[in-house]
Amino acid sequence: RVVANDGVNTSDAVEVQFSVLTSTQTVPKPGAFELRQNYPNPFNPTTTLSFSLPTADHASLIVYDALGRPIANVVDGFRAAGTHHVTFNAEGLSTGTYMAVLRSGTQTASIRMTLAR
Repeated sequence: RVVANDGVNTSDAVEVQFSVLTSTQTVPKPGAFELRQNYPNPFNPTTTLSFSLPTADHASLIVYDALGRPIANVVDGFRAAGTHHVTFNAEGLSTGTYMAVLRSGTQTASIRMTLAR
């Protein structure tokens, strides 16, 4: 409430607007086969690779150079169903683009990673 100089009471209407922010991040469905983008990317010299398996099975996660040559076998063995996180250390590798390929059962997924020195 505002009181003017002449003693008259006045009030100003106030309009309030609300907005709701929602996340646009995609959350994988439980039990989905997925290889997530490495973090951080670009990286130097280590990065984390995360993947999900819908069922317990043999999994292989191999990193390849730009010419398609295997550089590192990050995972090779039986893994339980669920989400897994592994660290890839690129110490000794040169700057460039690399591919990580996840295989389990009949499914395959790949991502591109950048090593920046």
